Parts: sequence; C-alpha cells; structure tokens
Amino acid sequence: WRNLFDAVGCGILVDPASPQAIADAITSLLADPESAEAMGRRGREAVETKFSWEADLPVLLSLYAQILGAMRGFSPPNLV
Repeated sequence: WRNLFDAVGCGILVDPASPQAIADAITSLLADPESAEAMGRRGREAVETKFSWEADLPVLLSLYAQILGAMRGFSPPNLV
C-alpha cells in the first residue's frame, strides 16, 4: 500500500493498531485542509485514470487475447 499511496500522493498511512498515530494523522489533516483537499483530488484522479475498469480495459483485452490465442487447438479433458 505504501508504494501505491506514495506514488499517487493521496493518503496518509499509519499503524492501524496505534490510536495515537491515527489521531495524529487526523489532526494533521484538520490542521492543513488545503493539503487534505489536494490529497483528495489526487486520489480521485488516480481512481478515474489509473484504477478503474476503463483504465484497465486495454490491458485486460490484451491478456484475454493472449489466453485465447494460446488456447487455440486446446481441447479440455473429458471429465465425465
């Protein structure tokens, strides 16, 4: 998760078992609403452009074409 969030710049990672770390992160967001808003914008943009079905469609179609191409002439075993 760290690599993903650091690359996008859209969040703060904290130890989920540390109430103090969670409180500190919330406090830092409340203290700097402009930064929090910018993180939110970057996160939304990443979801819309990188982490959506539309963004992954070309990759998925290519993968499916490779699988289907590799399966030409393949006959599944008779399992009955």
